[in-house]
Amino acid sequence: MSKLQRVENVLLGIATILLSLLMFWFPNEGFYIVVQILCFSLLARGIGQLFYYFTMARHMVGGKTILFTGVIILDLGLFTFTLSDIPRVYIMLYLLGAHAFAGVIDVMRALEARRFEAPSWKINMGYGVINIALAVGCILFIRRVDMTVYIYSAGLAYSGLNRIISAFRRTAVVYIQ
Repeated sequence: MSKLQRVENVLLGIATILLSLLMFWFPNEGFYIVVQILCFSLLARGIGQLFYYFTMARHMVGGKTILFTGVIILDLGLFTFTLSDIPRVYIMLYLLGAHAFAGVIDVMRALEARRFEAPSWKINMGYGVINIALAVGCILFIRRVDMTVYIYSAGLAYSGLNRIISAFRRTAVVYIQ
């Protein structure tokens, strides 16, 4: 990771933590911020995947998978944009699914990294366990609307903190001889 990328990660982490604190202090307005963040992050990710497909991935093995992934993520982003007018329980279900899926994937990656004796498996395991805990929190408080904002802001704060920590972590350079 270059110095510019490290500075960028630290600034993005601080901005994420500040946004999570803002949402935590104003939970009524925070719900709409949650919907907008979900919408724009999915739209940006989908457009990025499609751009990657049209510039490089169409010539690669498995490139169509990137195309399909980009289209599905873009569609989810557009779908999320329409969720601000429907009951807030659906947003909680949306967060539940996202945190549960991310948590299971992170735990599986951590177990695989532990098998290969990688030093970063503990951080991945912690991130996965926290995502699963956030999903369980979504299940427990599915009827309380304000908890949607609190759970999402806690996840954002942890993500920002994790981004700052990873910016200061040493990266190994592997030389092939």
